Amino acid sequence: MKFGEITDREPSVGYRNYALGIFAVVHALNFIDRQIISVLALDLQRDLGLSEADLGFLYGTTPSLEFPWAGSPIAGTASASRRSASPCGPR
Repeated sequence: MKFGEITDREPSVGYRNYALGIFAVVHALNFIDRQIISVLALDLQRDLGLSEADLGFLYGTTPSLEFPWAGSPIAGTASASRRSASPCGPR
């Protein structure tokens, strides 16, 4: 198969389940990470001397900037790679 060639071949069920599992684990870790900050917020504020604005920045602005920063290279790689190599398979 040549680069960029589209095939009618479907990804195997095992591969789809593997990809789904990876996505689920990443989503769970993201959720847990956000919850840890929420649970420790008052201790962080007291120990580090953070203001309410600093804490708000930690809650909202930082993750909202982190996702495009990390997602852009991933999206560029996915765009440049073979579609058959993606977890969803060829379109």
